[in-house]
Amino acid sequence: MGCTSSSHAHVLPLQPVAPPVAVLDPAFVSTLPVSFYLQENLRLLHGDLFVVQDRVSGVPYLQIKCQGAMFQHKHVFFDTMGTVVAIMEEPLVLFKQRRDVLKSDLTTWFYVTPGRCCGVSSLDCVAIDATSGEPRVFALHGQWRTHDAVFLCDDVPIAHVGCPQECSRGRYCVDVAAGVDVALIALLCVCMDEFMLFRGTVIHGALVL
Repeated sequence: MGCTSSSHAHVLPLQPVAPPVAVLDPAFVSTLPVSFYLQENLRLLHGDLFVVQDRVSGVPYLQIKCQGAMFQHKHVFFDTMGTVVAIMEEPLVLFKQRRDVLKSDLTTWFYVTPGRCCGVSSLDCVAIDATSGEPRVFALHGQWRTHDAVFLCDDVPIAHVGCPQECSRGRYCVDVAAGVDVALIALLCVCMDEFMLFRGTVIHGALVL
């Protein structure tokens, strides 16, 4: 689960998703396609807010702040009013790939496990839909290192990640299908970025995942 070999993953067509995919909050589900920029390695902005905003209009969707110490970082996701939507943190056990997603009251919500499978990037996540109450299975295929990937929900493409020409210095573009939780996609992207950062660190330290 979560691994399919494919090059140029971003060329897969995105169709409106029905019923909508709403995990973090139905308020983050747009009836129209959404496109926004993200920045890899948000740890460099430690203590500062990164605003996720529309690629064309500049309208903000949410805010992200990286917090924590050397051996355990967490990313806090806020709505545009400053209310905590979700917290993603590393488990205390060192070298664990999984990321824990918590609610604002610090209770465990769900888990995300990024990785590499068959030579390509992968992601496994099962989360309960806030609207239907049914479990949703999320996966990824493509090459995250070059930001050429697609997220899937129950095997349906829901978001593309790519690097158009205007992107530089670690910035990349995320296109989200209509009917999909934008905040969730941003969280999954940050999770993959963290995994690639961690993996590069341990490879240089002679521990290869």
